[in-house]
Amino acid sequence: MGDTKKQITMKKIFSTLLILVAGMAAYAQEATLSVDDMKVVPGKEGEVVINVTGASNYIAAGMYITLPDGFEFVYNDDEESYCVPGDVLAKSHSVADNLQEKNALKFAITSLKNASFKSDEGTLASAAFKCPEDAQIGSKLEGAIKVIEFSKANGAGLFTLDDVTFGIEVTDAVAIESLNANDTNISEVYSVSGAQQNNLQKGVNIVKYANGEVKKVVVK
Repeated sequence: MGDTKKQITMKKIFSTLLILVAGMAAYAQEATLSVDDMKVVPGKEGEVVINVTGASNYIAAGMYITLPDGFEFVYNDDEESYCVPGDVLAKSHSVADNLQEKNALKFAITSLKNASFKSDEGTLASAAFKCPEDAQIGSKLEGAIKVIEFSKANGAGLFTLDDVTFGIEVTDAVAIESLNANDTNISEVYSVSGAQQNNLQKGVNIVKYANGEVKKVVVK
């Protein structure tokens, strides 16, 4: 009888350990970041758009964005910051940034109400930058998102991600879709932060076509 109880107890402990290990494995894979490679023209602006999946289990995040030497982040007067909040954030989230160097930006996202990100997938944040005038045409450079951390509510856990790199190609012209606000194939237009717009705006637009296709469109 005693041996039977011990076996049952050991099975319960083993089962609990399996659940904990499985939970830790799932937790370690929850959030992922990505940044699309881009093309920029010397003296013109580009934009780092940080995409995220698996965000809904977290309330806060912090990281650094680094650009190649000579590149500079551009201050956004409307947002009164360098970083623009993305569409996965709720209104209760706050974005604070600190320019470490002209090409190195630290930013943090916090929740004023201890609330999780409102969407599981989308844009976390974006930041505009200027390519140097003397950048060599044809050069292929690299930027990175570093020291990436996500946190859960009430100190329930801190998740650290590996660095994410992205390519920046310097070109003499950025490909621009031949579109206009009256194009009947366009069904919806959004800013990179996810706000719906009535028509194409200067800069980067997210355009959804009537056939469901979505593209980034640059308007000078």
